[in-house]
Parts: sequence; structure tokens; C-alpha cells
Amino acid sequence: GLVLEINGKLREAVVVEKEKGRATFEAIVRGGVDPALLEKGKGNSYTLRVYPIPAKGYKRVIVAYEEELLLGDNSYIYHLPLHFKEEVKDFLVAMEVVQQKIPPKLRKGEEGMSFSKWQNTFRTEFRRANYMPNKSMVIELPMKIAEEKLMVSSDYFYFYRNMPLMKRKRKAPKKITLLCDTSLSMIDRDIEKEIALLESYFSTLPKVELQLVLFSNRVHFKKKFILKKEEWSAVKERLKSAVYDGGTCYEDVFLSQDTCLI
Repeated sequence: GLVLEINGKLREAVVVEKEKGRATFEAIVRGGVDPALLEKGKGNSYTLRVYPIPAKGYKRVIVAYEEELLLGDNSYIYHLPLHFKEEVKDFLVAMEVVQQKIPPKLRKGEEGMSFSKWQNTFRTEFRRANYMPNKSMVIELPMKIAEEKLMVSSDYFYFYRNMPLMKRKRKAPKKITLLCDTSLSMIDRDIEKEIALLESYFSTLPKVELQLVLFSNRVHFKKKFILKKEEWSAVKERLKSAVYDGGTCYEDVFLSQDTCLI
């Protein structure tokens, strides 16, 4: 979310289509009113436009976001990346962890930060003047994995329950199709490392039928092998002697019903 201070009051922004947002921003600028525009770029990057910023003055803007925390070893991990290249005149980080039973831990960041408990919330605050915030902060939120967690708000709820991980051994395939791209773009591949990986995998399988396909802009080689010691040697030699040329075309390549390795 985006909030801009106008005449001493914080005003929340409205979400619109990107092109409409740009057109509205320009129209407001021409009308002599101070707007702000937040645009999402590629990946997790955003661009904020604020106009105008008065001489020797400032504009107060709040950019808020939500993210799903990563689950580590019995803990959620919150990462706050701070990579400023210039000093901040008044730097403040305030954190609140709601409905947390176990105290949060600072895994990385300012050593002076510590959390204090207030009712069902843990809080911390870090404030500095003329500070260079160039260190990321990583907060660990320990939890009892066996417990269920429920958070309720006025318009939504969040329920968490850790499900036991069920493992089962995958049934070994009887037929495998190995697709090898021999286009010019693959000429620098580490074929020895790939062969070592394949050999390690095939050693775990019982008798298996392998169909080897070498292709680039068309299929150059296709043959079936029964993976025994002498047959595997022939497969390795064919992979090592492949000629890399042309582009990549997948037409008529993915026609096999076997397990495919690419």
C-alpha cells in the first residue's frame, strides 16, 4: 500500500491500472496538486514518483507491503534488506510481532536490538541519527511446530497448521527417454559432470530400457539400449561424441510416454 501526507494528514492511495495511474499522475501534476505514484516493476522492485519536493523540505510517504515468511528449523524467518548508500538523517526501525509466545531472536543486524513483551506482542525499536543503514536485518520467530495458529481480523483470518511430511519411495521406471540438446548454445556444457550424474542415477535402478535422443533443430539420433555395462559404455561414447550445431526445436521430441530425462 501507499500513503502520502497531504496538509498534515495521511491519505491512502487507490489501486488502478498502470496506464491509468500514469495518466492520472500527469493530470494531477498539471492541476497543481501534489501526487504520488507507486509502480510495480519486474520481480520484487517498485518505483515511487513524488512531485514536487519543496526546496529544503520533505515529503512524508509510507510504502507498506505483505510477504509470506520462510519456514526454517522450527522458526519463521523475516528478512529486512537494508542497502542504503547514503546516510539517513533520522533512521527508525520499529517491529511488532503479534500473538507470539516465544521471544523473537535477532539472527543478523544491529546488536543493540532486543525484543520486549507487552501483552501478547513482542516489540523492538532501533533509532539512529545520521545513520548509514547498510546491514540487512534477519529476525527469527521461533514457534512450536506441533501447535495450530489462528489470527483473526475484521475482514480476514489466518490459520496455520503444520502437516506431517509423508514420504514414499518412488516406483522405479522400466523405460526412460533421455533427451540431449545438441544445439550450438550447449557447446560449453560440462558433459562429464552430466554423465557422472546419469551414471549415479542409473546405478540405483534395476534393469531398464533407455531410449537416447540427440536433437537440435531436428532429431539427429534415436536408439534404444538395455542398460547393462557394455550398453552404458556405448551411451556414454555417443554423448561425448555429439556434434553441437543449429538451434533448438522441440517438435516431435516429447512424444514418448516413458519417464523423460532432459
